[in-house]
Parts: sequence; C-alpha cells; structure tokens
Amino acid sequence: MYSEILVSKINECCDKNEPLNLLLEKKYGDVNKSYLVLTELNDFILSNNEIYQSNNFQKLIYEAFINLNNSRFTSFLRNLVNNHPNKKRTYSHMINDIKEKLEIKYDMPKSYYTMNRHQLDRECDKLLESGDFLLLGQVRKFIKENFIINDYKSFVYENVDQAKKILKSIGEDDTNKTYIRLKTMLKDHPGYLGVFTFYNKIEKIPFARLKNLFSNIIKNHAVLNRLKRDVVNYMSKSGARESFKTKDGRVYTTYFEKLEDDLAALEESQMARTFANEYPINLRTGLYRNSDYIEIIKTLTQDKEKLELYKKFWLKKVSRYKTQDELLKSLMGFVFSNTTSKYLRDKINDNYQLKLIYDDGDIIIIRVLSQDALKEIANDTSWCIKDSLDYWCDYVGNDNIQLVIFNLTLLNTDVNRKIGITIYSYGGFNTAHNVNDSYVSKETLEEYLKKWTSINFNDLYHMSKDVGNNEYYSSDEISSSRYD
Repeated sequence: MYSEILVSKINECCDKNEPLNLLLEKKYGDVNKSYLVLTELNDFILSNNEIYQSNNFQKLIYEAFINLNNSRFTSFLRNLVNNHPNKKRTYSHMINDIKEKLEIKYDMPKSYYTMNRHQLDRECDKLLESGDFLLLGQVRKFIKENFIINDYKSFVYENVDQAKKILKSIGEDDTNKTYIRLKTMLKDHPGYLGVFTFYNKIEKIPFARLKNLFSNIIKNHAVLNRLKRDVVNYMSKSGARESFKTKDGRVYTTYFEKLEDDLAALEESQMARTFANEYPINLRTGLYRNSDYIEIIKTLTQDKEKLELYKKFWLKKVSRYKTQDELLKSLMGFVFSNTTSKYLRDKINDNYQLKLIYDDGDIIIIRVLSQDALKEIANDTSWCIKDSLDYWCDYVGNDNIQLVIFNLTLLNTDVNRKIGITIYSYGGFNTAHNVNDSYVSKETLEEYLKKWTSINFNDLYHMSKDVGNNEYYSSDEISSSRYD
C-alpha cells in the first residue's frame, strides 16, 4: 500500500520539478524509487536512538512521510540522492508530527511515549496501586493500539535486516562464517539474530560466549518477561559500541555484559522465589523480592554441604518463626556461620596464594595471587574475575595487584562487606567493586579506608606490592577458559 502511494507521490514531484526528475533518472535509472525511499526510512528506524519503541512506529513513520507537503518531500528526495545531512531535518519534522498527534490522542506524560512494553506494564501496575484509573485507561489504550505484532514473520525479517545492516556497516555480508554459525544456532529463534550479530561484530564477543548466553536465555525462557527490557533491546539502536551507566553506578562497556548480569539476577530472583514457596504463606509473601533474602539463598546454593543441612534440619523448623525478620535473622546466622575472622585467617594460613596485608580484628585486607585463591574467599560475590580466568588475566594478569577488603562489622548481606580492588603494578587505581559487582570509585574507596582503617590508598599499595608474585597462566589455559 505504502509503496504504491510513494510511487504516485514521487511521480507527482518529478512532474512538477524537472531538475529533480533528471537527478533521480541519472542516479537510479529505472530502479523502483519507492523501494529506495522505504529502505532509507527503515534504516533510519533501525539506527535512530530516540525513536519510539512501539511496533506501530514504522507505520507512523510511513504515514508522516507520505503526509509531508510537496516542498519538504522534494527536498528530502534531493538530499537522499546527494546523501546530504539536511535530510535529518525531514526526519525531525516527521518525529515532531508523530509526537504531536500521539500526545493529542492519548494525553499521557511525554516520557511514556518512548517507553518499551515492559516499562509501560510496570507503570500500569503503579497507576493501579495509586488509583489513577483515568491515566491507566489511556496507557492501556496506547499499549493495545501501538504494541501489536500482526505477523511474527515481519518481526523476524526486521531482525534479519538489522543483522545484515550491521554486517554491511563493517564491510561484511551474510556469507561471513561466524554469522552463518549464529544463524544455525538461532534457527529456531531467528528474532535474536540482530542482537547476537551486534554482540559479535560490534562488541566483539566470541561465539563461544554467545553460545553460553543463548543457553541461559533458553533456560530462563519462561521468565524472560521479568527482564528490564526485551532481549532484542539489549543493544545500541545506533548500531555503535558505547558505554553506559546504570542507576547503581555500574559502568558497562557492552550491552552483552548488561544482559548477562540481568539474566543472572533473574535466575537469583527465581531461585529465591522457589525457596520461599516452601515457607508458610505469612512468611513467604513478597519475600523473594527482599534483596537480603536473595543474597542469602544465592550463598546457600553455592555450598552443597550447607544446602543439605538446610533441607534436612533448618527447613523443617521454619514454622517456628512468626515474622519475616525473625526468619531472615535465623537464616542469615545459619548460612553465614563461617564468615568470621578466624575462618578467614585459617584460609590464609592454608593457602600460600592468600597474603594478609592488614588485620585490626574488624577489618581484614588480603592480597590474592591467583584466581583459584580468589574463589576460596569470594565465592559469594558476582565478580567476573572470580568466574572467568579470561577476565582475571585482563584485569590482574601477571603484574597488577588484587586485594579484597573484608569489613566484619557489617551485616553479611551488606554489599560492602567485601570490596575487591585492582591496583596497577605502578600504584595507580584500576578498579574496585562491591559484592554485587557494582563499581566503587577511588574517591569512595578512600572514604571507606579513612572511616574503617588507619591507612590510605597509597599505604595499601606499598604494603601489598612486594608480598608475592601472581600465578602465571599460559595462553592455552586462557584460551580454554575463553572458549568455556
């Protein structure tokens, strides 16, 4: 339908503007010009950062373009042929027209129009709780009329086109070997092809790690609707690699990493829900949303012996607790019963790759000389260097200094009870992360050291730099880890 209307409109403009007609003929000859225009519009929709996220947006763009007056339409065609940046003005006019029409029709806060489906669903929950039924009705009407995928194939084609566009941007095509492997892996889920091509070609994520990510997606398929956004939206709409900062201060350099973390958090939340469902209703209601409880269950499931004791003894007596606070206090004591200063000192004495740097009874600082040693004292953290030798070698390697600060005065569920610090071999600050892998800046770290200890960052470096050498890992070990 749109193609026929565009042909008519292009012919009308060419009849009234001979120079434009000659320009189009010289550039494209007998090629279907409406197809060229539609392709240009689709590229804009795929690559623009600030477009609306509704399935209906493509239709709105087409309609806004067709409704341009002849002067703007002619200017756009001329700029399209010449690849002139002024064509962006036409897009700007179209976006403004769409905004105005939507705001008049639905009368919602402006921020709602750029939200995705999951964000709007959460807003509906809030509006229902607050009793704002008038706005709730408008939001639901907007969702119903603008988030409809009429044809699954069209959704798949969009993602295949997106993948090909990414390949084209780096000078490759769909004969690329890794792209073919991705297509084969995703043959039953082709809607993921665009985002996985972005991870591989733009964010440079190896195929082996993408295969692992896909397995996690399939494993959590039933609860993917609880992710913060659709899987296919974990990428830059501009098609470019970029870094971004989350509300908790974490800086991500890849969307792949953000999706990995959100999937891990989803699994932890689901595991907490499974455990909580075994409790009496007065104790389990909403418990799986409690961050302390999620952390407790995460630690519990990593200790097979303690998990067996939990099932055999602790769970059978859960009905004795009258409140969730009582339950959490008891469960916390049970799960973290071995995170004492004596336990840490015993670990240090038993492992030559753990070196005691500072100990005043409340604060213990340990230098870690290998990834295996780190696992012994940081198995309850979300640190990537603990889980991947590849990351350990990137961050720590042979020369940098890896430290862990334990604050034994904090609750075991406090995210700052352990802070991992990486210092460059020459003494410069590299990075630091708390238990949940949220970034800790050097300024914040200095504040903690001042508050908790009698030393500063410079002291920390000089106390730890000569206590031992990091474990050497061969390129074969690193390559094997990267593949795993």
